[in-house]
Amino acid sequence: MFDRPVTMIELPREVRLGAAPQRAHHALGFRSQAAESWLRDHGIGAKTCYLPMLRLPARITPSGDASIAFWLYARCSFF
Repeated sequence: MFDRPVTMIELPREVRLGAAPQRAHHALGFRSQAAESWLRDHGIGAKTCYLPMLRLPARITPSGDASIAFWLYARCSFF
């Protein structure tokens, strides 16, 4: 599964009116031609699919407490 090249993807930034701009967020993605082909076979014109995509957002509070999460998901573009 992980013999495919890994791609670092910059995720869209959240836009909040009146707030300072957020820093960029990144994820690691593995291109999945099988998912693209399956979607096309079912009438959905997928151009690029990344399956899985991994994110490990971490935070450190001003008091020194740390937390980390593990996100696993998929993403396809249709254009």
